Amino acid sequence: MDIYIAICEDRHTDSVVRVFDTPDAAIGYAKKFMAANAIDPVDDIMETPIEGWLYHATYSCESDSVRVEQGVLNDAN
Repeated sequence: MDIYIAICEDRHTDSVVRVFDTPDAAIGYAKKFMAANAIDPVDDIMETPIEGWLYHATYSCESDSVRVEQGVLNDAN
């Protein structure tokens, strides 16, 4: 079973990791997390594609970021 992991790293808090059953839900969570934590959500958010990740963005000049990765639940390999 595929899972989608939102990983949110903000220098002011512990990292937040949430697991979802669809990529849209994980990306939506990551975007909401950014909007809630960016000083200026309009100007600070910079989305950047990174190979192997479904979504990645930074939202501060100090590299606070979110990303979404795909994984497999109970993958024996």
